[in-house]
Amino acid sequence: MDKKSRVFWSKFAGVAIVALAGAVASAQVSIQTFVTSIPVTSPDDSGNPVSLDAEVIIPDLPDAVPGVIWNHGFGGHKGNDRSIRERLARNGYVVLSYTSRGFGDTPGQVDLLGPKEQQDLIDAVDWLIDPGNALVAGAVLPDSIGQVGASYGGLHAWALARSGHPAVRTVVPIATATNLYDAMVPYDVTMMVWPVGFYATGFVPEEQNYSNTFHQIVLEMVTGVNMQHVEAELTARSMTGHWDDVNIPVFIIQGINDSLFPANTAMKAFQELTSRGIETRLYLGGIGHPPAVGDGDEIERLFDQVEQWLNRQLKGAPESETPLITTSDIEIANAGYFNSHWDGTVRYADDITTPSRTYYLKATSATGGTLSTTPPLPLLTLPLPMINTYAGSGYLDEPVTSELLLGLGLPLPNLSQIPGVLTFETAPFTSSNAIDVAGIPTFDLKVISIHQLPVGEPGLLAAFQVNPKIWDVDPQGNATLISRGTFSEPVNSAPLVASPLHTTTFENFGMFYTFEAGHRLRITLSTEDTPYLRPTTNPFIVTIHPGSKVTFPTGQWLSAPDQVAVVPDPEPPVPPTIFEGLTSVQELVFDALGL
Repeated sequence: MDKKSRVFWSKFAGVAIVALAGAVASAQVSIQTFVTSIPVTSPDDSGNPVSLDAEVIIPDLPDAVPGVIWNHGFGGHKGNDRSIRERLARNGYVVLSYTSRGFGDTPGQVDLLGPKEQQDLIDAVDWLIDPGNALVAGAVLPDSIGQVGASYGGLHAWALARSGHPAVRTVVPIATATNLYDAMVPYDVTMMVWPVGFYATGFVPEEQNYSNTFHQIVLEMVTGVNMQHVEAELTARSMTGHWDDVNIPVFIIQGINDSLFPANTAMKAFQELTSRGIETRLYLGGIGHPPAVGDGDEIERLFDQVEQWLNRQLKGAPESETPLITTSDIEIANAGYFNSHWDGTVRYADDITTPSRTYYLKATSATGGTLSTTPPLPLLTLPLPMINTYAGSGYLDEPVTSELLLGLGLPLPNLSQIPGVLTFETAPFTSSNAIDVAGIPTFDLKVISIHQLPVGEPGLLAAFQVNPKIWDVDPQGNATLISRGTFSEPVNSAPLVASPLHTTTFENFGMFYTFEAGHRLRITLSTEDTPYLRPTTNPFIVTIHPGSKVTFPTGQWLSAPDQVAVVPDPEPPVPPTIFEGLTSVQELVFDALGL
């Protein structure tokens, strides 16, 4: 891949938290770094033995200390995030990182954290605590192992949490998913740009470093064929059905504006674990995959929290020494969607509750209308039709698509009169009714859909697809995207037959945002959102009827914004040797990921 292509794709493949975090390392303890190789149980797909290319950092201390395994993101390698790992080592941890199979100098095939990669992680833990291991023997406490990982490394965290390994005391999953299918194919709609981008940037054809299953999954996601297989494979690599297997404390860190893994997955994970009495902490902020920015101050403070969490769970540090994680179980730093920067404030809560405000979608024109807290009068409000705009102007020129309308006995319409996007807005907020959104919005749309093709499967065909976006419109009319979502309804059994009027309910991506007085809340509903999402290839018309609504969870369960002081580390920063010669933040992210 040439340099120009690397910079372009880095905007999508990078994890904002990886590039900037932990640039300051403490000099409390001298450390030594060793490159080593870890033989693992599972061979590659041809039956050849595999050894993990690894790096271990050992502090110069007289007694054994806890161990931490640091797993890199997709396409990364053992050397990523060295300054963070060195920081942990200087503060009394043996830190092991290794290159996942199929990447870098570790042979084997990438399998989206399939069974072999899960076993590699267990083998790495066993290697770290092995009393016969000459490199780390006597340096690591055998029953005090933690793990930290972002994105692909976060999937490792959840896999280790559910493994039940007796030496593992805590994990810290960052910017990741608990169910890969729900995250990458929400409501059977593939997040097109992510699997295609990851697949292209990590594949090394001459080394055949992808498993056949990985090849098949990506092909099926892109084409929409055999999505049942995709769901089965991705769910098998996920937390679904395994929540009861987690019996260790977990610190969940997720981005509010992460376009790959929305905040929904983290909030639901927090509720799953706390409902079982598992000690769980949740941080939501402006970190993660693009468009997350990842401000240095926010990330530095966040990694102070990670270190304090590890100190508590692995060293038994008292609350007086872990002040950043004792305020509450939930901490949220507000962030928008694009180009959001942390303003230095956070909010706290100990649980997620559901106070809410509902807005009804009222039609006032053919292209949309208003958002109102009072329901419309059905007899006085007409339904709004939407057409599958992915077909474009050719919709009326093709025999299959035009037959959809002719078969209904209807004249062919002017496409400009049937929009692909509907827009609804509130009146400008006042200081008394401005809304503070904190959580997962829910849409309840009353719809009738008419589709052309009688049979299909999730992902390939749909009775209709709708893609909401939520905007903040300032007094000058400038709109800022805050959140988005998608929904795909399966086809019914007969062509050219309108489905009966029904309500379809789905969740938008989670959001945490305060709309100011003078601003307006805008919702757009579109029939496609390419290239971010894979559009359905099934021609359809869907009508949105009176009574359709969206419910926003409000921030009443959160404390008022608290301005926090970021105290700089007194030690000088580590010389940024890995940054030399790079000319943009995008290249920084890409280099940090090893792509």
